[in-house]
Amino acid sequence: DLVRTARIVALWDLARRRPLIELSNASGNHLAVSGNLLAFGMRQAGGAHSVELWNMDNQRLLRSFLHQSAVNAIALSRDGSFLATFEENGTIRITDATSQRLLRQLTAPTPRRGEAGAMIFLPDDSRLAIGEDFGKLHILNWRTGADLPIPTHTTDGVTALAFSPPTGLLAAGFAYSSGFIGLWDARSGEPRGSLTNHVGWIRDLRSEEHTSELQSLAY
Repeated sequence: DLVRTARIVALWDLARRRPLIELSNASGNHLAVSGNLLAFGMRQAGGAHSVELWNMDNQRLLRSFLHQSAVNAIALSRDGSFLATFEENGTIRITDATSQRLLRQLTAPTPRRGEAGAMIFLPDDSRLAIGEDFGKLHILNWRTGADLPIPTHTTDGVTALAFSPPTGLLAAGFAYSSGFIGLWDARSGEPRGSLTNHVGWIRDLRSEEHTSELQSLAY
């Protein structure tokens, strides 16, 4: 299991109740996990920003990806081949996680707050859902460059994303003026309703692989 607290990312052995590894100087608000791979933001001793990719089976650093600024959001493709990052200066990158080759780069408006920014690879790994500040939500086919804008009718920041394979729905959580969760068809971008039981900002969303359940965390 993974725990992130006080700028430390920890990998725990829950059966023995002891940490397997603790990594300090973590930055940003997100972790990304795919199989045995873990990616998270790091602030280096000299002040440089990076995203580190670790093998959780042997607790070894595989690669370090340098960035110009702190990373607000991170996503790994389902097979761990691709890494997507959203920096606090608005730079969005999709990178080959093995060769570290930059595959596509975009520039979004600089987020007003560090909570804004969320990304998730959809099951085919060619499409990346990107949530930005100012209510912008879109699905990018990073291979072709085709971009599907999704109307949100808000200027709030997107703070969390989840995709439900059984329903084909993309869920997005928002912050600033209210905490609500919007639902859209991930193929067409058509709205499919909203969830409004939260009164705080949406911090995280998780979907189940084989059920239509959605888990949400607000604060």
